[in-house]
Amino acid sequence: MGFNDIANILSTILLTRYLDIKGFGEYSIIFAYTNFAIIFADFGLGTLLTREVAAKRHTASFTAQIFSLRLCLSILVSTISIFVLVFLPYSDTVKFGVLLSFIGIIFLQLAAIFWAH
Repeated sequence: MGFNDIANILSTILLTRYLDIKGFGEYSIIFAYTNFAIIFADFGLGTLLTREVAAKRHTASFTAQIFSLRLCLSILVSTISIFVLVFLPYSDTVKFGVLLSFIGIIFLQLAAIFWAH
């Protein structure tokens, strides 16, 4: 077990003790919903860029294209997911949490471009 695994276990233990059953369920829904959307927003572009950087076949325009595509995909997936979320029978807390997490996802998707370098 690595540090990340231990940190995940400890944070889950702390969250379950701090939140009640409803609160932890809402927390789980927020992260399940957003993590499902990340699959579509990522679209394998991070792996592609990492492979091209490692093989030294990337150019500045290629990186810019990946950056632009990731930005467009993140915004598109976030918009569609939030639109669908409006019609789902979740509480306002869950809807607000999903909205906040999608804002973070857009920035993380863009920051991941620079992690490849």
